[in-house]
Amino acid sequence: MFHFVIKQSEFIIATTQGISAANDFLISQYGMVLYNSTCMCLQTIGETLKQIDSLTKQRFLTTIIVKFHGEAYSVSEILFHTNMQQPTLKKYSTSSNMI
Repeated sequence: MFHFVIKQSEFIIATTQGISAANDFLISQYGMVLYNSTCMCLQTIGETLKQIDSLTKQRFLTTIIVKFHGEAYSVSEILFHTNMQQPTLKKYSTSSNMI
């Protein structure tokens, strides 16, 4: 499963190297196709991470803390909430597992 996440991530990086701004996805048919492809890859990565989290009884994604918009959140909170402004998100202090 991790191999799939890595391969998908590498694919996204390789195919979007020419994108320098969000509008680059919108100015051509190719850009729109690339945008759709990238979104689908990100979705499959998220679903795979959710499967891994289920296999670890929700201990995998809650232990990885990242800084997002100046605040620290667990990866599971970022992946599973569409609106990061929701007050239900817990803020974490800086820890050794922050990426």
